[in-house]
Amino acid sequence: MPPLGKNNDDDDDTQETEDMQTESWYDTTKCRPKSKFFPPMTNHCVETFVKAVERDIGKLEWSKRHSKTLNLSREERVALQTLKDDTSIIIKPADKGGAIVVMDMETYRGEALSQLQDTTHYRILGGDPTNDLKQMIDNLLKISEEAGIITNRLKNFLQVDNPIIPVFYLLPKIHKNLQRPPGRPIVAGMSSVFQPIAVMLDTVLNPIVVCTKSYVKDTTDLINKLNEIELNTKDVFLCTMDVSSLYTSIPHDQGIEVITAAMTDLGLPGGVVDLLLQLLGWILKRNYFLFEGKFYEQSQGTSMGSNVAPAYANLYMAHFEDNFVYNNQEFWPLILMWLRYIDNLFFVWQGTEESLKLFVDHLNSRIPTIKFTLEYDRNQIHFLDVTVRLQDGKFSTDIYRKPTDRITYLNPHSFHPPSTIKGLPYSQMLRTRRIVSEDDKFEERAEEMMTHFESRGYGTDMLETAREKVKDGPEVKTMGGGTSNDGL
Repeated sequence: MPPLGKNNDDDDDTQETEDMQTESWYDTTKCRPKSKFFPPMTNHCVETFVKAVERDIGKLEWSKRHSKTLNLSREERVALQTLKDDTSIIIKPADKGGAIVVMDMETYRGEALSQLQDTTHYRILGGDPTNDLKQMIDNLLKISEEAGIITNRLKNFLQVDNPIIPVFYLLPKIHKNLQRPPGRPIVAGMSSVFQPIAVMLDTVLNPIVVCTKSYVKDTTDLINKLNEIELNTKDVFLCTMDVSSLYTSIPHDQGIEVITAAMTDLGLPGGVVDLLLQLLGWILKRNYFLFEGKFYEQSQGTSMGSNVAPAYANLYMAHFEDNFVYNNQEFWPLILMWLRYIDNLFFVWQGTEESLKLFVDHLNSRIPTIKFTLEYDRNQIHFLDVTVRLQDGKFSTDIYRKPTDRITYLNPHSFHPPSTIKGLPYSQMLRTRRIVSEDDKFEERAEEMMTHFESRGYGTDMLETAREKVKDGPEVKTMGGGTSNDGL
């Protein structure tokens, strides 16, 4: 029995504090077991207060009785149930743009099976490997704890008591093909045997990712980087490249070799690197999932849906750049700017069109599974959600939306806090002001945005207030070194 005034939870708190002090090689705030603290079921002070409140409420006279109301009409409820019961279709969110896609089930299945039958990427398993994998992981973690490589706290976080089987599904890429969209393969691994391991690995690798040469965090970071350069020549090409199916195209051995080199440079405690590489190898080589009653294993690349996938892909591409871009004496001198957001690249080319194509051919011949698709133009190019223009050696930016994008802002009648509803138009206006560098173009985009918000049921006064607030807020830098009043 614990001493008076102290319970076992106090021991847990002390141990957790000690663990956090000794574990600085990963983000302890993201890798902590769920608290098992449970408050006492009864407390006489609370019970007295509850009874007093109930008594006072009972004395109130209600002028109006609020009855339960439905937010859907009978016809809408019938329509939803009909869609739910229709096995000839499947409803999925689009890969990009916020649209809802209703697909013929056989078309969806055909696309999924076409991908899964690619034996270079997937193979069918004889059964469910969950229990074997759990035992394998638990044994390694137990040995690592006994050897002092990890703490009990980290071991408890990495172990999953009742793991859920990952499932495979597709997100339709309607921006590629509207009639028969290819599917982006996703493996939903939340609460799976590998999920906490992937979270922990992500916290180790992400600090390395942000230090890579071409790293772009987001749209704001892109605009800031564009703002840092002024071209002395007008005779250039604005270029973007996309790596085709990067996540599923990284060879396991090459990827692990890249991560090994990156982790070695971190100076991690003894035994930690070996443990992390062993766990990463299992995530990559033993990645399994369920589709239509069959178990599959991914033979190449990493699955989208794994927490560590973006960092893993980022570091692999950084290694690719080090080997085949930065050190290339023929092509690198022709590149004035080189930026990358995972598998999307933006660069400025000052060579000829012929030399640009030779450069892409060079990249496409380095690794058999890594292929680039090039887009280029003298005046403007689309990258992420931005249109980048070049005029007289200076960049300007504008919002870019794919033709298939559906601007589905939150319904103002949704049961969200009023502050959320009120803040949404302002935050979107603020984002627009940051991206759109020219004042007249901003006014045009703001009008378009107000039209979209009004179509969703937002009031004109609220929208006007948001626009004026963006204009009247503190000044910040925008593209071209100018200023805009965007309130932050």
